[in-house]
Amino acid sequence: MVGIDWRNDPAAAIGMVRFLLGCDPNVALQESHGTVPLFFICFIASSIRNGNAPFGDYPPLAFDATLEIMRLLYDAHPEAIERNEISSNVGTFSQEVQTFVDTQLAHARQARDHRLMTTPDENGQLPLHRALCDNATLGSIKLLVKGNPSAVSYLDRSFALPLHVACQYHDSTAVVQYLIGLVEVALIAMDREGNSPLHYACRGAKHNTIALLLETYGAVSVSKRNARNKLPIYLLLESDGVSDRESIEYTDSIYRLIRAYPETLMDWNFNRRRRTPLNPIVEETKDDASETSDDLYSNRVFTQISLAPCSLL
Repeated sequence: MVGIDWRNDPAAAIGMVRFLLGCDPNVALQESHGTVPLFFICFIASSIRNGNAPFGDYPPLAFDATLEIMRLLYDAHPEAIERNEISSNVGTFSQEVQTFVDTQLAHARQARDHRLMTTPDENGQLPLHRALCDNATLGSIKLLVKGNPSAVSYLDRSFALPLHVACQYHDSTAVVQYLIGLVEVALIAMDREGNSPLHYACRGAKHNTIALLLETYGAVSVSKRNARNKLPIYLLLESDGVSDRESIEYTDSIYRLIRAYPETLMDWNFNRRRRTPLNPIVEETKDDASETSDDLYSNRVFTQISLAPCSLL
């Protein structure tokens, strides 16, 4: 992290740290002069930000790279955040590093409070559910699971597991993979409305998670309808989380879902002939509702097919 390669190419340092952690996550706990790597990178990041880096000049992108390495080290072994050399020196770090450390320390303290960790809120959600809604780091999710291991199988009032919540709200597929690794059967779990994790990912328009569930885990729920007779693809088509329906990410997701369950198009044509909507977005009178909904969905689906990149064909 301090050599010539790091100063010339911060991105290479990130790649090297990822590689080393991938080979052995325990390197995050290896001490040097009584300190762990997480403290060292907090110190370096703060020094770069404050303009007094101890190992020479660093390029402009170096600070962002140190923050990314800090997150990688924390995610690998979050317990290190409570080391004395880190917790007792928070005030000496730069503002960005302080904010990161303080946030993770709050999760660490929360994880040690058994009563807090096992008490659901008015929605029946535990701290783990709420942390996933808030996009907490993988390291903090690990600490919360350690504080209450049974939380990964806890159903909220809508019968949603933490995996459901992560698929809709969390931006990191690493977090989703972590939860699946703990309770793989959760992949086929349904909430009170019959929604699977794939339904949730589509509703949240989490394109990377959709790809993960389909390509890595072969989500069988792609062909499952919820209690409102909706396939996962329908929730993506109507999702408020989609900002650009001509984006590559959105088009990829639509095509992946159709490729995984091509009967979607046959089903649409069948229902169109019967003049019943596949997935009405708004409640309308019987006179016009089915035609309007069918036309809306046909335009969206076939527009996305026409935009699908050749790599997916």
